[in-house]
Amino acid sequence: MEEAWSLTNKMDEKDVVTWTTLINGYVLNGDPRSALMLCHRMQCEGVKPNLVSIASLLSACANLVSMNPADLLQAMNMHCYLIKSGFLYRLEVSSILVDIYSKCGSLGYAHQILGTIPLRDKDIVIWSAIIAAYGKHGHGEMAVSLFN
Repeated sequence: MEEAWSLTNKMDEKDVVTWTTLINGYVLNGDPRSALMLCHRMQCEGVKPNLVSIASLLSACANLVSMNPADLLQAMNMHCYLIKSGFLYRLEVSSILVDIYSKCGSLGYAHQILGTIPLRDKDIVIWSAIIAAYGKHGHGEMAVSLFN
């Protein structure tokens, strides 16, 4: 990744595709913190993330939380950004965020996000994520209730 960063750093202008490629490279190479730091740098340079960037950044958050649930703050910061930027209202983004909160046992936040999605827009992915989360964390009755 050092070579990729070095090469990219020499570019006069970096667009969202360039930044997203770097961010995703760090995520895929097991360095989610660097991916999140790159997002901050990208925004400081006036480039806004797109949906692909957001997916990579959510993957970075998921990796952090799965390695250390104490890193939930990173996911919460991302959640705030998603609200401000309007990305939270995309079903695929909401589903990933529900999954992140679920993995670290923050079922209240996961359920809160589920509640913001209109019933007609909830799909099998989001229902599966929340039901599995309740089941995994010992709330079988709630999982069955949601299933019904």
